[in-house]
Amino acid sequence: MTDRKRAFRGDRLRDIRARRGLTQSELAERTESSKNQIGRYEVGEADPSVDILVRLVNELGVTADWLIGTSDSEKGEQEGLSTIEAQFVQALRSSDAAGIIRIAATAIEQAQ
Repeated sequence: MTDRKRAFRGDRLRDIRARRGLTQSELAERTESSKNQIGRYEVGEADPSVDILVRLVNELGVTADWLIGTSDSEKGEQEGLSTIEAQFVQALRSSDAAGIIRIAATAIEQAQ
């Protein structure tokens, strides 16, 4: 098996997960992955599938470009939005009704 350069930036995943206050287990549950797999992504032992990459992007409110290292802007066109606002925009764009409700409930809870 030949070594290849990984496109995915595990260091960025680890950093944003920590800044969002999530454990590997919590992120795994939210993205329908496993704690071990999240750990493998973070240390560069594996790259996520496109499906998991989309879930990570939606959950963490960052762009895929940032997670794979082709952009230094975490939020792309969403720059200037709070995390919860960016997550809401992502949920709206992907027609994720459950995500919209979850994010709205979180926002209401934080406002109280």
